[in-house]
Amino acid sequence: MPTVVDVCSFGAECNRNAVRVLWKNGERNVYRMGSRGKVDLKCIDQAPGIDYYKDHLEALDTRESLQQTETSTSSPSSSTSTYISSSYRGFKEGDTVCVELPESALRELQRGHGGWSLRMTECIGQHGKVKRIETNGDVVMGCLNNEWKFNSQSLRKVPTLQVGDIVQIVHDEDKVKAMQKKHGGWSGDMKKALGKCGKIVKIDSDGDVAVAMGKLAFVFNPACCIPAPSRKPDTLGETTDNAVDEDDLGSSTIDDDRDEKNDVGNLLTRLVAQMLLPEHRGALVITPDRLVGAASRGDTSLVQKLIKQQPSLVNQKFKGITALIIASHEGHKDVVDVLLKANADKEIREAKGNTALMAALMGQEEEIALILIKSGANITVANAEGRTTVHAAAINSTNNALKEILQMKCDPNAKDKWGDTPLHDAISAKNNSGVSFLIIHPQINPKIANNKGHCPIHLAAMKDDDISLSVILNKFPGLKDIKAKNGYAPLHLAALNNNIAAAKALIEAEAFIDFENNESLTPLHLACHEGLLDMGKLLVENGAKVKAEDKDRDTPLHFCMVGRRDGEDDGDEPDELQITSEQEIRDRANLACYLISNGANVECLNNNGQTPLQVCSIEKLRNAVAQFAREQ
Repeated sequence: MPTVVDVCSFGAECNRNAVRVLWKNGERNVYRMGSRGKVDLKCIDQAPGIDYYKDHLEALDTRESLQQTETSTSSPSSSTSTYISSSYRGFKEGDTVCVELPESALRELQRGHGGWSLRMTECIGQHGKVKRIETNGDVVMGCLNNEWKFNSQSLRKVPTLQVGDIVQIVHDEDKVKAMQKKHGGWSGDMKKALGKCGKIVKIDSDGDVAVAMGKLAFVFNPACCIPAPSRKPDTLGETTDNAVDEDDLGSSTIDDDRDEKNDVGNLLTRLVAQMLLPEHRGALVITPDRLVGAASRGDTSLVQKLIKQQPSLVNQKFKGITALIIASHEGHKDVVDVLLKANADKEIREAKGNTALMAALMGQEEEIALILIKSGANITVANAEGRTTVHAAAINSTNNALKEILQMKCDPNAKDKWGDTPLHDAISAKNNSGVSFLIIHPQINPKIANNKGHCPIHLAAMKDDDISLSVILNKFPGLKDIKAKNGYAPLHLAALNNNIAAAKALIEAEAFIDFENNESLTPLHLACHEGLLDMGKLLVENGAKVKAEDKDRDTPLHFCMVGRRDGEDDGDEPDELQITSEQEIRDRANLACYLISNGANVECLNNNGQTPLQVCSIEKLRNAVAQFAREQ
C-alpha cells in the first residue's frame, strides 16, 4: 500500500485539498482529497495524530483571508511584525504575474500541472501576462515569446507601483531569491529587508524598484513588493553590512550566469538607490560622494558646480565608483558630457575591472556607449572575468554599439571565465540581431565550445532559437551536425528539450535526422525517452528510423515505454527514469501507437532480451500498447 508523504494543493481553488503519495516502487503522485468534492484515495491505516486546537484550523474554502494580516502579539505597534497574506491567488486573464519559486520547488509543483521543461527555468523571476486559466486552475502565462502552463501556486501577481508608494517586501527568502533572477540578483544584506516596509524612491527602465528603508535602499523585482499604503516605512540603520558596500563590487552571490555577468550593473543600480535617499541639508561639503551622488541623479548643474570648485574630484571614487562610471550606467548624457569636458578618465575601473564604457553597455545606455567610443574609450578592455565590451554589448542587445565595436580592432572570439564567446552571449539573450552582426565578422569562429562543451549552435538548439540557428547555418552549413562534448548534435538537443522550432530549422538545413551520439542514440530515441509526441511525429515524418538501435539495441519504442528521466540537468542529457502522471501515460501510449503504426516492432529484443513491452513497469501503459499492437 502507498503512504501519504505530504498534504498539498490540487489547482488554485483551495489549499490542502490533495495528498502526495509514495508507492512501494518509488513512484510519487498527487491525488485529490477534497478538490472540487473529489476523493481519489481510501484510508487504510491512520498515522499517529498530533495535538491541535480545533478553533485554530483553517476555514474551508474561504476567500476572506485575501487581505488578512497576521500581527505579532509581542510588538503590536511595530510595522516590522506584520506580514500581508497573499495565499489566495485569484488570477484573471490579463493579469501580470511572476514565477516566484526556485527551480527545485517549481519542478515538484509542475508534476500533473503541465509538466516540466528545462526552458521553464528561464521564466523564474520573469513577468508575463495571464493568457487563460485552465479548468483545474492551472495558469497559461505568456513569457519570453512563448506560452507556458504553470501550477497557479508557483505564480505571484505583480502589483502596479509608483514612486512614493509604501510597500512591504515578501518575507520568504527562497521566493525573493528566485524572483530576483535577472532583476538585480540577491545579496546577503537583502535578508534584513524581508518582511519590512519601505518607500519606493526610483523605478528603473526595466521596472525594478528601489525601496528605501531609513538609511538603506535596495533594488527589488516589483513582484517582491506588496502594496502597504497604510503602513509606515521601517528604518534600517547603516552598518558594516551596508546595502551598497565597496566589497560587494568585487564579488557576487548571484548563481545565475547571466545575472552574474551583469552584476556590476546591478550593484550600480543599488548605489543609485542609495544616492536617492534624503540628504541632510547643510553646508555643501565638497567630497567624492557628493559628486558621485549628483552624477547618479543626473543633477548636471550640481556636477558642474562641484567640478568648478574642486576639479580634482572628477576622477575620485565613492564606494569604488567614479562619477563617469555611474552617470554612464544611468544614461545621464548631459552629466557625461560635462565630465568628459572636464577630462574625466574613461579608463578608470571599478573593483571588477569595468570601465565607464562597460557600465554604459551593462545599463543598456547605447547612446552613452557610442559617445564614449567616439571619444576614444578603449574597446579592447576586458574585466576581471574576461568579459569584453563585445560580450557586454552582445548580452545586453546594445546592437548599434556592438556594430561600431566590431568595425574596430576587437576580438569577436574572446572567451570569458565561463568559456563563453560574445556569440554564446548573444544567443543566451535571444539577441538575434547581435548574432547576425557577429556571424559576418571576418574573424568569427563559431566552433568555439564553452566550459560546458557547447558551441553557440548547441546553445541555440537548447534555447529553441530557430532564428539564430538559421543565421549561423546560412553562413556555416557544415555546423548542422557538429558534436558537443557529450557527443550530442544540435538536433539531439532540440529533440531532448522538445524545441520544435529549433528542430524544424535544423531539419530544413538538412541536419542528419538519424545522427548518433557516443551511445548510438538518435534524436528520435531522446524524443521518445521524454515521451514527446509532437517531436516524435516531426522526426518520423522527416525520415527518422523507428527501428534504430542504440549500443544496447534499445529502439525508440523501448525508450518510449521505459519512462521519462526527471532530475536535475542542464538540458543536454536525460536523467533518472520516472513516469509521473496520468497525462504522461496517455501521451506515451499515443506515441508508442504512432511508432507502431509507422513500423516499430513490439517483438524486437534488446541486449537484455527484453521487448519494449517487457521493459515497461506501468501496467496501464503496457496493456494499452499491447492491445493496440494486437489490433494491428
